[in-house]
Amino acid sequence: MSYIKKIQNRLHSILFNLLPNKVNLKIAPSARVYTPSSLTLGLNVDISRGTVIKNKDNTKVKIGDNTCISEYCVLDLGEGYIEIGKEVFINSHVVILGHLGVVIDDYAHIGPHSTIASHKHIFQNKKIPIKEQDVKITKQKNTKPIKIGRDALIGANCVILDGVQIGEGAIIGAGSVVTEDIPKYSIAVGSPAKVIKKR
Repeated sequence: MSYIKKIQNRLHSILFNLLPNKVNLKIAPSARVYTPSSLTLGLNVDISRGTVIKNKDNTKVKIGDNTCISEYCVLDLGEGYIEIGKEVFINSHVVILGHLGVVIDDYAHIGPHSTIASHKHIFQNKKIPIKEQDVKITKQKNTKPIKIGRDALIGANCVILDGVQIGEGAIIGAGSVVTEDIPKYSIAVGSPAKVIKKR
């Protein structure tokens, strides 16, 4: 690691530690937050090495007490928001795209390598490469944020798509793609995820 990069990482760590009223806040020196002033952090929050929070002054990130965000996660707000409750565990390499809003309720568990994406890509114009077409971010009356309910368990390598509501205590099996709401205390698996039984 270059000397300049080490200094940058140390400065990021110092900025976090200057945030007021944070007891046992653990921010790895290599974690990066674009705009620390738009964060609201609870007590005993742990943000591990390599995690990046891409936020702006006009966006909101809220992380509740005793929540752990493991190594190499990405929280990208775009113009939206991400709210994470207390006692949440987000395993390593999780990507959360909060363009239309993501709410993760208390005690939820997100498995490694999962993606939570609250937006869609535009691809209708065949004459323009998809990467040059904008991401669709529509804030209409019927647009909902992604919501992962209290004590829900999302298995490894899952994909949660825009507007999905996962109920309290629901379990999503590893490798599932969730395109529709999952009722509380249900177990859902597959691509697209379907409820196979109740807990």
